[in-house]
Amino acid sequence: MISVRGDAQHKRLSPVLQQRKCLHLYHYYEHPILGRCHLRLQSWYPFTVDVCLNGRAWLARQMDAEKLAYCLADNCFVALQDPVRAQALADAQVQADWPQLLQELLQQAHPLHTEILSPLPALHYYWTVSQSEYATDLIFKKAEALQEHYPAFLHHAMHNFQSLDVMRFLGHRVPTTTGKVNGRFKAQIVTDLKHRAEGVRIKHRAGATRSKFITSMRGFCG
Repeated sequence: MISVRGDAQHKRLSPVLQQRKCLHLYHYYEHPILGRCHLRLQSWYPFTVDVCLNGRAWLARQMDAEKLAYCLADNCFVALQDPVRAQALADAQVQADWPQLLQELLQQAHPLHTEILSPLPALHYYWTVSQSEYATDLIFKKAEALQEHYPAFLHHAMHNFQSLDVMRFLGHRVPTTTGKVNGRFKAQIVTDLKHRAEGVRIKHRAGATRSKFITSMRGFCG
């Protein structure tokens, strides 16, 4: 395995080939249903598994199956032939047979798990969501229209959403009658705005939970 180490003689970082423990095995797939995804397998007992997938890649496969035209730029749909049907397909993902889909990936990445766990026949993998993200995309027909309205969106988000609003939106219970925060809540409420190469984004954060609003100027499909 190649690592980076400090080279005192030349006063720089240099790549070094060395033997190290393989803590995780990564498997990357072009899944016929889920699209591009990957699985991380822990190399020691209990062989914990993490599966990462992209709902938009999955949605693209769904629209391909129904022969619906779309334009996908990086991870963003910038044009849809039938937005209503696309939304219905995305909503249907929640009702998929998730254990079966994930078990098929597990079988490919860790085919010996049944044999290893054979002394404990009642022991099997169960699946939980460790991290998830939901996104709402707004598509403007012209970039000029977005540029015209976006400053007002940013101003509204910065000046009208207070800490209690952010907490409620991100799932923290704050009674509207008293406005008192639960005393056990110790995290910070942060709102920040950054300019990036892709555009401008504003983020509201309450502890580990966050909400982002991003503008990205991309080309449109003809």
